[in-house]
Amino acid sequence: TLQILGTEASETLQGRYRAFYTRCNWKGSAPPRIASEILEEAWKRRRESQDVSWRTLMLEKGSPVLI
Repeated sequence: TLQILGTEASETLQGRYRAFYTRCNWKGSAPPRIASEILEEAWKRRRESQDVSWRTLMLEKGSPVLI
């Protein structure tokens, strides 16, 4: 759900998502790291006016899509 909600977060809320996944990454495990990469990429592409879904980004990263 972090990717689903986070990819749609406004710029004012993105800092809260960053703080949360930073706390989740303290062990350096792969799932939180991948989630943070997906969020950052989604926000970057939105700033560049590219329409991309969280599903597309998960598949690009090689992460399984959870439904």
